[in-house]
Amino acid sequence: MIPPISLSVGIATGAYLLQPFILRFRPSRYIIFANAIQAIIFVVSALVLSRQFGVVGFAWASAITHLGLLLVFLSIVHERRATNSS
Repeated sequence: MIPPISLSVGIATGAYLLQPFILRFRPSRYIIFANAIQAIIFVVSALVLSRQFGVVGFAWASAITHLGLLLVFLSIVHERRATNSS
């Protein structure tokens, strides 16, 4: 049970450290979009994984959710860098 929780906390920390930089250079709608994606990923993965694996599945769903948020934030940052370099 510890690995998915530890992974979730580590990934979430990385994602939330990127958030101020996104807010600095992008409109707040990007954060709203990322949070909407996070909510959808959480609901779907929590329903599926908790039914199959119980509490451990719920912990994995949390890790997957934070990974999704981090990937959305990284894509926003990458988009920003691509538009600045052209």
